[in-house]
Amino acid sequence: MKFFKNLFKKKKYTKENKNKKLRNHTIYKLNKIKKNRFSKKTINETNLVFRIFLKKKFGIKPNLTNEEVIMEINGSKLKKKERDKINYIINTINEIEFGGKVQSKKINDNLTKNIKEIITEL
Repeated sequence: MKFFKNLFKKKKYTKENKNKKLRNHTIYKLNKIKKNRFSKKTINETNLVFRIFLKKKFGIKPNLTNEEVIMEINGSKLKKKERDKINYIINTINEIEFGGKVQSKKINDNLTKNIKEIITEL
């Protein structure tokens, strides 16, 4: 009888569980993008996944420009090291999209590695 009571019991979602679930899902999406063949859309997809993570974690709207996202991050209560890493990622994506920096698999792998590091730190 005890089995049936536990079967239909609602799980309690704490803030820590939500953060862990968000972190795991974001890393899963990044790994899925990385496994696919590299193309010009790969960096856009990586940017989208990172923006969605920032939206869910900090409430930053994904449709903001890169400069506005940097201003929002700088105004948040993050450690300076974490803010600098997020700013570096956003600036790298900005250089690739608008600055004419050459897209390559190596740059994308480095970018996903940096995003994963930040996600696990937060």
